[in-house]
Amino acid sequence: MSSQLLSLGAWYFLPNLVTGWVQTVYYRTTVRAGDPYPQPGSQRHERHRRNIFILVILTYLLYTIYEVDWELQREGDFYTHLGVVLDADEKRINSRFRRLTILYHPDKLQNPSPEQLAASSNYYVHLKNARDTLVDPAKRYAYERFGPSMLEWKNCITKLDYITVGLKQLVPYYLLSALTLTVMSFMRYNEYGRYWQFFSIAALLIFEAHTISRPTFPLPLRLLNPLTPLLNHAPYLPYQAIALARRIALSVFIAVSQIAPQLRRAAPVADTQQSLSGLYALANELDGDAARLLRLETVPFLDDEELEARLKRQTKAWLVQNEIRNDKGVDQAIRAVLARRMEAEMEGSGTTE
Repeated sequence: MSSQLLSLGAWYFLPNLVTGWVQTVYYRTTVRAGDPYPQPGSQRHERHRRNIFILVILTYLLYTIYEVDWELQREGDFYTHLGVVLDADEKRINSRFRRLTILYHPDKLQNPSPEQLAASSNYYVHLKNARDTLVDPAKRYAYERFGPSMLEWKNCITKLDYITVGLKQLVPYYLLSALTLTVMSFMRYNEYGRYWQFFSIAALLIFEAHTISRPTFPLPLRLLNPLTPLLNHAPYLPYQAIALARRIALSVFIAVSQIAPQLRRAAPVADTQQSLSGLYALANELDGDAARLLRLETVPFLDDEELEARLKRQTKAWLVQNEIRNDKGVDQAIRAVLARRMEAEMEGSGTTE
């Protein structure tokens, strides 16, 4: 439980920290020596940081899924502890338990220390609980769907008894989840993917209700479990699939809440391009209006070719002169020439005197 809390808490400080490290390494390996790095706040720097941040979030999402799967496999289950397959019958389970009794029964130890005797006794009790659970059809059904917690349920005899108790524990979990999402939506904390969050909670509830109420394993497990030996992986039990699905849903919620704002920040680029396109269209429209006004102003000269040619020459000369007058270089050159002339005239007048 503590490792899960630590993993969930890491969502809120680890991605930014790792993103900074990765971006620094990225610049050191891709930017040529002597070239400046993109400055923080620049468009290029922010684009790189956004892409790296999204990559870090997706990587950590995959890691959290692997982590919970590894924890489930490390804890094991009654089938792996007894060393039997999922479809083992009562005879096979009892036969395997007798072999394990020879190996792990406390009476088989020779001159054990108190610690060894206690550890052996606890492990043998665990194996006996596993055998007793799997040879009882109702308990076996409940264990596969609810996990080891069903051993603590009292006054449960039939499958219906276990399903009833399981549903009573299931409803508060999803009511609290839905209430939490509602409060977060009201406080505008989960503005991104709000619809999909509620949809995922509903889909997860349907999957779990279907899993604990059906006499067979759910279809995803029936398709996946035959492939697990190829991956050197133990088959999944329904309660393990439910725990994995819950953790994946929670991790995806957090990942989406962090990735969506980054994707939204990229929207102004598209908005800028759209604005530029609008300005370009407006400029073309104004250019067309100016051309139409010019044609309207030159209507009186259309019938007289001489006047039209004269107007063109004068307009061209005015444009050239206006461009020259407005050019700073030309203006400075004219001022320099005038200054030299004034100096020459002053020197000439002084010599005459």
